[in-house]
Amino acid sequence: MEYEYAVAKGKPTIAFLYKDLGRLAPDKTELDDAPRQKLEAFREAAKARHCKMWDSRDSLAKAVYQAVHYLMQEKPSSGWVRPASGYDEHEMLTLKNRILQLENELQPLRLAGLVNAGTSPYTVDWSALFAGARKLDILFAYGRTWRHSRLVDLTAFARTPNNRLRVVLPDPGNESVVSDLSRRFSCAPAELQGRIREAAGHFLSFKDLPDSKAEIAVWYYPFAPTYTLYRFDDSAVVALYSHRSMRGGVVTLLIRGGVVASYMQDEFKCLLDDGHARAVTETDLTVQAQEATV
Repeated sequence: MEYEYAVAKGKPTIAFLYKDLGRLAPDKTELDDAPRQKLEAFREAAKARHCKMWDSRDSLAKAVYQAVHYLMQEKPSSGWVRPASGYDEHEMLTLKNRILQLENELQPLRLAGLVNAGTSPYTVDWSALFAGARKLDILFAYGRTWRHSRLVDLTAFARTPNNRLRVVLPDPGNESVVSDLSRRFSCAPAELQGRIREAAGHFLSFKDLPDSKAEIAVWYYPFAPTYTLYRFDDSAVVALYSHRSMRGGVVTLLIRGGVVASYMQDEFKCLLDDGHARAVTETDLTVQAQEATV
């Protein structure tokens, strides 16, 4: 293979290996014995030389930067342009300045942790976020479409040991909150209350799966959320609410690390710690169902 050929020719090599193959989704690695043995053999050979381990996009980016910088310092090379061929010094200076300009423009985005933004449903790769995630915090009004479209992922998440799912929903018993949200979503207050309670029941139902192993908790909070939040470990998805009556795509931000993710983490923690959140129990849902039928 190319790696072995490079080693045989004495070329500098760097291997970037995912730290824990067991955390990868089945479609991201080898499952059959023979290919898996070859993969393990390659990993062991790569570990014996210049090798970096990674477990997230950020750690991979950091590892690549450090490794390439190391090779440039320790084993400098002329690259594709041979010294004898010469180059345009002015053009090289222009390119370097352009790179510096782009680096400066990217710095605020890196500080914020912004990975992607858009109004398309494809802005976020939900399956990739769920894969290997251990903690998921959710804040929204009721998220009916999202819940049903991610049912398979949520079920798998609930069945994974040591996972934690925390959900904060608006309090359907708070008249001011219900009035605000019913206007926002153009539905009757009673219907809005039903949607919120159905969402609470849906999340708590994952606890009743025969092989459910995750820690799952739902809270009602006396507020009308001004954004939707999904926080997966060190990543976050924030969807903004529209103030227009017309339906359409909303701006969705994919955040990984940075000040925005830290802010969202603190916001969610504050909601649970300020004394206003009320844990939802199976008894609450039973009483609410009985009241709805009266």
